[in-house]
Amino acid sequence: MADIESLSPTKAVYQSQGDLRSLHTKIIGVTQVSALTEVSRSLFKQALPDDPVVVTEETIFHVQGGGQPSDTGRMVVQSGGSNHPSFLVQSVRRSGNGTIFHQGQLEPTDQNTSLQAGQLVEQLIDGEKRDLHSRIHSAGHLLGLAVRQLSSEIPNVNETKAQHYPDAAFVEFQGKIDPKHRDAIQKVLDDLVQQDLPINVTWLDPQGLKERGIFLPDAFHDPTPGGTRVVEIGELGGYPCGGTHVHSTAKLGRVVVGKISTKKGNTKIAYTVG
Repeated sequence: MADIESLSPTKAVYQSQGDLRSLHTKIIGVTQVSALTEVSRSLFKQALPDDPVVVTEETIFHVQGGGQPSDTGRMVVQSGGSNHPSFLVQSVRRSGNGTIFHQGQLEPTDQNTSLQAGQLVEQLIDGEKRDLHSRIHSAGHLLGLAVRQLSSEIPNVNETKAQHYPDAAFVEFQGKIDPKHRDAIQKVLDDLVQQDLPINVTWLDPQGLKERGIFLPDAFHDPTPGGTRVVEIGELGGYPCGGTHVHSTAKLGRVVVGKISTKKGNTKIAYTVG
């Protein structure tokens, strides 16, 4: 096993300070994709074998998961002489023990450039991409809550999973939702966006989850210490969630309901944000 895989869990700063776009931290481990275990290599299917993999003490780079893509950006070395190499972060994944891996490419690529444990770096995420991902993710939860508001017309459905990728976002429900309800769902969504409802992230213990009526799926795993991370929208309800979000529904822009399709008893509702 590569040394990088025995490191302690990385502090995921983005989960508590989602507005940060830069952070100074320290590299604590560097390796290459080819040096990872087979399990860890499988996390980077698009990477080259000699691409660097970097672990820092803490990170503002969102890890791919929960239906949300990872952040991209760069890390700029702040120590080690006048040459300040830049590490282009292309994908971010979490190992089984909570260590967060940043995979990418180093610039410049000359022989005098290297990354080493102990170097101080400034992390800089792509803010425009983060903002888009946050809007899409929050919009997906709002879509689920909008369907809940129509329980008298659309009974016996429950959210099962979701994907919050640009151009491929959807929420899936257990149960059948007839496409005829599309306009009604859109109307509720438009109203909830206009209400400018607050979107808050909190951590709840089991009792807090019960009191708020927030269901925790058996398959949900939140590695954050101190309870389950939850996103709540106004007084409508909430979901266990490890993703990034905007602060209010008014920040979403227009959320547009797309195709509604049912297969094997489950209904998928596609959506976009404008």
